[in-house]
Amino acid sequence: MIRGSGALTAVLHDACPGAGSQLSALSRQHSALQRRRVRLAAPCWFVYRPGVMPEYRRPIAPGATFFFTVVTHARRPLLTGEKALECLRTAFREEHARRPFEIDGIVILPDHLHCVWTLPQDDTRFSMRWSAIKAGFTRLYRAIGGGEAGLSASRRRRGERGAWQRRFWDHVIRSEDDYARHMDYIHYNPVKHEVARCPHAWPHSSFGKWVRRGVYARDWMCACASPVESPDFGDVDGRAGK
Repeated sequence: MIRGSGALTAVLHDACPGAGSQLSALSRQHSALQRRRVRLAAPCWFVYRPGVMPEYRRPIAPGATFFFTVVTHARRPLLTGEKALECLRTAFREEHARRPFEIDGIVILPDHLHCVWTLPQDDTRFSMRWSAIKAGFTRLYRAIGGGEAGLSASRRRRGERGAWQRRFWDHVIRSEDDYARHMDYIHYNPVKHEVARCPHAWPHSSFGKWVRRGVYARDWMCACASPVESPDFGDVDGRAGK
């Protein structure tokens, strides 16, 4: 879990070169989770009224652990280059200073990012945090000359910018196995999207932190020496915003 702004900066720079013995991260992760408390909550739900479209409500789960997917508007590859990544780091740091939260896992790809967060025990305000992080990034990115996608009439009416998709995907972590699957999904994501050959080769994730803690082997899902079969993440793909 990432608590300080220094650790947050480090995880976005974190790379883990090299290789070791091929071990199962899942079993190690389950053991590691026995030493931490994952606060669980009820799933998202729909409110059904006859003759009315279902109303989606975000989960209200104080102190729960969540998986998020946040995507750039029109999937433009904004999150590339050191200047853009520093804007994102700064936006995270600013919001973390205002409303603390724990980042268990993170991966940043050119057009989207995935995170696992744990909120404070008496706090449910993850939507407010994401709104502030998005706005902070957009402000900083425009200040350095970064461009945005064209603004639709709808976005202009809402006072929105063109850096991010309007919504994001969230999932309440319900068990330690659920947590482990989503953490594996995060760390394998650069390979899935073919921006890296192996998890250790992608610098913008929390993979290196978990290697140092002994949860992952350095060569987890590593294809440097020979091809590796892609893991089956079950229903995680379906809730990851694809």
